[in-house]
Amino acid sequence: MNPQIFANVKEIKKKQAKDNPEILEPSIYNDRNEILYRIQGQLFGALAMLDTLQDGEIF
Repeated sequence: MNPQIFANVKEIKKKQAKDNPEILEPSIYNDRNEILYRIQGQLFGALAMLDTLQDGEIF
């Protein structure tokens, strides 16, 4: 996996709130960019998890 993606995943994970990452309630977000940013963080997190599982590593 590209090291840039891992760097982005780590950065996004640091900025994510501690609420349930699988549920997005649009009413609590101020604008579309914030919603897209959180969805992007979830997708990068899932991608990193899949890559780790594919490599046979356990976190």
